[in-house]
Amino acid sequence: MFPRQTAASGTLVPARDRLVKCNKDCDRWMPLWTFRPSDRKDQLEFDRALEEDDYETADKLRAMQCIAHREYGLVSSITQGNSNKARCWRMKDEIYRDMVRRGCVHCGAHDMPMEADHIDERTKTKDVSNYQWWAAHGGPDAMRAEYDDKCQPLCMPCNRKKEAIRRNSTVNAILDELKRIEYDYMPVKKRPKGPLSRK
Repeated sequence: MFPRQTAASGTLVPARDRLVKCNKDCDRWMPLWTFRPSDRKDQLEFDRALEEDDYETADKLRAMQCIAHREYGLVSSITQGNSNKARCWRMKDEIYRDMVRRGCVHCGAHDMPMEADHIDERTKTKDVSNYQWWAAHGGPDAMRAEYDDKCQPLCMPCNRKKEAIRRNSTVNAILDELKRIEYDYMPVKKRPKGPLSRK
């Protein structure tokens, strides 16, 4: 804990603003609120402790590194360097820029969030955006090949519509099959006359 925890007026500094050393590799002293933990349950308890000015509880729950250190460390380890993960991250970015340039194949939008939609779900290997998986399964070249050979750019609303139609047709096919099975096992005298219908 930082030795000076009182304000210039001599009053105790609120728990959320007390300074804490980031970690053993970093010499920065940061306010306690910047050490919010990642776990959702711990976050709620940490926030409650800060609201109640309970320094001891918040200090026990806090993360070892401040949020700036954690985020910068994560981003730099992913985007910098020549590791397979970093190259796949850059390929994901390149694919997204290509989708925005080409636009949605359904509505032609260029200004919406874009998604790489697999034209035939049966040939899908993995989502093109899952750079961590591709880093261990073929790298950026396999990732690009998956996009070029099997995907089309769709804006998010059009992709959601396509998924809803696909799910609905699958549900309808299952209901038709169940009705056919029920019909086949029904006694002949009780079978309805005419074609089967879902009504």
